Amino acid sequence: MKNIKVSVIVPIYNSEKYIRTCLESLIKQTLKPIEIILVNDGSTDRSIDHIFDLIEKYNFIRLIEIENSGAAEARNKGLALARGNYISFVDSDDFVHSTFLEKLYQEAENKKLDIICGSFEATYKNKVSKKMERNNELLRAGVQEGIVLFKKQIQLRNYIPMIWAYMYRREFLTKNSLWLSPKTIHEDEKFTPRVWNLAKRAKIIETFEYIYQREHEDSIIESRDESSVLDLENILIS
Repeated sequence: MKNIKVSVIVPIYNSEKYIRTCLESLIKQTLKPIEIILVNDGSTDRSIDHIFDLIEKYNFIRLIEIENSGAAEARNKGLALARGNYISFVDSDDFVHSTFLEKLYQEAENKKLDIICGSFEATYKNKVSKKMERNNELLRAGVQEGIVLFKKQIQLRNYIPMIWAYMYRREFLTKNSLWLSPKTIHEDEKFTPRVWNLAKRAKIIETFEYIYQREHEDSIIESRDESSVLDLENILIS
């Protein structure tokens, strides 16, 4: 497959309850052509069995098997194999709306961005969803150097560290050797500031196409050490 617009990297570890919904949402993306790189991080459940028919049916889905090494290493493996002009990371227990990739890609391509940051909607154990709204000052800022927007986000307490809220130009990541730190649980907390610091052209938009599901106790963000990170609830605006 040539001229792939976006490579979507999905690390999988024991996600049998959620992975099919996630993958089906990516298959339905309006943006074409894309590739979906599934990195099975040594799952011990039936995650792959639940989606094997989809992997066989669609030639733009690639399955990579690795020994259990953690989400960071799984994402690095996918990034090393990616062929798309842009990179998107999606967690296997979340899902996205059909225009998720297209909205980010079109803006990134039109503005020749290194990175673009959107937003998301979070669901909480069958309760009403919350949307991560972006500050109007950030939205009006337009294209800026990454460090400028990063400082504004911190100042306005409107910063999103999670890597799945972003789309990255692949050449920008590889040229700057921007890999995730292996053996790290909250690897985005180190990765995302480095990305902002090095990006020459960056932009923030407000989209709620990514649906983060906080409905199960094994959620990565649910288990964050609140003493060392900015907790999700503190940056969500009701």
